[in-house]
Amino acid sequence: MKIVYLHTSHRPLDTIDNSWRTTPLISGTEFKNRQAAGLVNDGVYQLIKHLTHTENLAPTEIFIDSKEANGCHKTDHVNLNVVSNIQAAFDFIDDLDIIWVRGGFKPWIPLLTQLHKRRTNWIIFYRANSNYGGWPYWDIVLNDFVTMPQIIRNTLHYPYSKPVNEQLFYLQPMLKKYDIMIGASHIHRHKGQATILKAILDLQQATGKKYRVVLPGGMIRDTSNQFILDQHKKQETELYLPGNVSRHQLCTLMNQTKLFIHAGVSGQNDRGVLEAMACGMPVIVVNPRRFSPFVAILAATPMYKSATLPDLVADNLNEHWSINYEANCALRQWYLSVNGLHQVCLPKMQRLTKFFKAYPLPDRRLAIKQFMGEDADV
Repeated sequence: MKIVYLHTSHRPLDTIDNSWRTTPLISGTEFKNRQAAGLVNDGVYQLIKHLTHTENLAPTEIFIDSKEANGCHKTDHVNLNVVSNIQAAFDFIDDLDIIWVRGGFKPWIPLLTQLHKRRTNWIIFYRANSNYGGWPYWDIVLNDFVTMPQIIRNTLHYPYSKPVNEQLFYLQPMLKKYDIMIGASHIHRHKGQATILKAILDLQQATGKKYRVVLPGGMIRDTSNQFILDQHKKQETELYLPGNVSRHQLCTLMNQTKLFIHAGVSGQNDRGVLEAMACGMPVIVVNPRRFSPFVAILAATPMYKSATLPDLVADNLNEHWSINYEANCALRQWYLSVNGLHQVCLPKMQRLTKFFKAYPLPDRRLAIKQFMGEDADV
């Protein structure tokens, strides 16, 4: 038994090309494929690697479909395949393997239809706050908006925690060069950087203090970004725009900054929020409704609305939470207890994997009874 992880898909199906099988994916130690390079730095890759090892599974097969630098990179626990057509994954799927689907799966429908008809594989899906959890293919839906197993549209929704690569994001004793970090992805109106910057300017006017602000990420073409560029030229606040940074560089910036603010209105459990918490940063989330309960349970970093933002920023920039290293250590420990890879994320998936090993043929009713109780209405 092994996990087959279908990671992402952005294109419709085209002619199957198996030439990738003899093409190395990597040159030296760096991945040529950008999607593959991003995945190996992601927390889910670490989760899959540890799950494969602790549950004594055969090496996980991960598939990414891309026309860019196809190939295969093999390790002890994970084989990362970049293919020109996701249908190539079918040759690697054996009976009783666990199929884990994540990302834009619509081009994979022919593959999923084949597997669903065969009924020799559990098919699980990470819903990522989408409406695709009701599609007929999924035996179990991984859902980070539920704290206990639930039955939704006659499908078991199993509680899931989004993992962080804790080898990349961890607390370091560093001097604080910046007061505030706004987001940790591209700069766009949907991410709210301009809105937060305006609130900081209001705070500066009220307090007479000039705040040091860092906005990592590349700028996406958007009218709201002109305001940010204008403020950068005026230097009314000390604004640092490092552009796109590596995950290692982002960790350093997070350890050099006192407070993290997330104001995004699309996507849930933004990776930047979790990575900031893993670095021991106090966090303000302006739009909490799209975040899971596991992110909402933050000690000393509760969810607030933007109406109170200037006062909130001032309150959180005091020495207790922004300069005292011991306080940041306490936040780091709290994060590990809420969303830690080994403390929370891995044990949840281990329980699910043990169930698959005990009952290797997919049985949705059995899964509901196993995790919801014998009296569950199925």
